[in-house]
Amino acid sequence: PEATWRERMEILLFLRLSAPPSLPPLLHTLALVAKKDPNPNVRNLAAEIAVSLDLQAIPEQIWRLSDPNWSHRTNALRSLEHQSEPDNLPVLTAFAMSLMDPSAAVRATAIESLVKVAQRREDETHIIPHHVLLSLMDRLDDTDSRVRRLAVEGIVEVALAGDSDLIAVLVERMQSEKSSTRKAAGDVMCRLSKKFNEAKDPFLRKNQPEASPLVQIERLLLHDDVKVQRVAIGSMEQISQATYSLYNAEQEVLQANYVAIKDRRDREVGQANSSDRPAPSTAESTRSGPVVPVSIRRAESAASSKAGFASSSS
Repeated sequence: PEATWRERMEILLFLRLSAPPSLPPLLHTLALVAKKDPNPNVRNLAAEIAVSLDLQAIPEQIWRLSDPNWSHRTNALRSLEHQSEPDNLPVLTAFAMSLMDPSAAVRATAIESLVKVAQRREDETHIIPHHVLLSLMDRLDDTDSRVRRLAVEGIVEVALAGDSDLIAVLVERMQSEKSSTRKAAGDVMCRLSKKFNEAKDPFLRKNQPEASPLVQIERLLLHDDVKVQRVAIGSMEQISQATYSLYNAEQEVLQANYVAIKDRRDREVGQANSSDRPAPSTAESTRSGPVVPVSIRRAESAASSKAGFASSSS
């Protein structure tokens, strides 16, 4: 009856206020209520109290991830996030399983909790087991846009430089038939290139090209599928806009050369069409060459120096 589950809720609330922590019989009772009570509200409250009384109640929280109510599953993920250590493999595996949950809200919470647990590593590598990382990368193909966005941010957060297996999977995703997957994978590659500072530091490009996001993006620019080319171009443009990279340098060199050559040709045409000015003798022309304005010489000098920068950076 209606009053019965309410009474059970009141008993649980009383226990939360007055019960001593880590009392084994009480924790056992709470675990049973959290698993077997017919009312979802009572189950959820019992599980929360068990966590507050004993922070080692991780198995009960993992069990709650199978609760029919999606909000209870998200609460269990948040509880595991606060309780778990970064190296707790059962919890990390539970997060990976929740990444395949039918509820988009649960999948999104699983990504957020996974990344927050990884960020607590003392060595600041934020690394996670490979099978968990692969499950996270599968979310780049998610039907929910928020889940895809969180997956992009999460992968960038936990990825390490030199992981050629990770880059190979991302290259494969960039060639997906789904445009949303291609875009998400391209976004990850672009952000990883910035994270690894590839535009200014050529070490990864030269020594580990298979693990270099920038090198792989360059290769996809020549892909047979124009849709893949577009994603690669978009990623390259984002990299170029983020910093003064070798691509910015190359573009400015080309532009400076174009301006200098155009100005020189315009001037030569103007000299040829001028009738009130005598043409220089052959000897003078050979000795001194065409007269180049100072502005053009400066542009050519700047182009030459930037060309040297671009070649040395690559």
